[in-house]
Amino acid sequence: MLGQLRLILAGLILVAFLALGIVALWYRGQAFDARAAAAKASAALETAEAVNKAQQAAIGRLRAEAERNDRLTAELAKKLADANAELLDLTESRNELEDADETVRDYLRAPVPDALRRLYDR
Repeated sequence: MLGQLRLILAGLILVAFLALGIVALWYRGQAFDARAAAAKASAALETAEAVNKAQQAAIGRLRAEAERNDRLTAELAKKLADANAELLDLTESRNELEDADETVRDYLRAPVPDALRRLYDR
């Protein structure tokens, strides 16, 4: 009976060691999987950082271009406003001159030659 008890106890100890070995192997596999996942995540992080850096550079270029476009638009608007003001002044001066001087009025009412009209109608 004591021999059987020792045999059973030895079997239980063997099963416990086998279970412990299986658990250790399972943990080792999990650790290997975790290292692989960490390496994959690290590679993905590096890729994401590189993409983010490229996007930040593109955003910087686009902002600079937008600022330049805004500046050019403002300059063109000012030039257009100045040209319109100058045209208005010239038109007013011509109208005043036409009203004040009979010779100018006759000149401005004269018909434009066909050759000159074709040149301006283009």
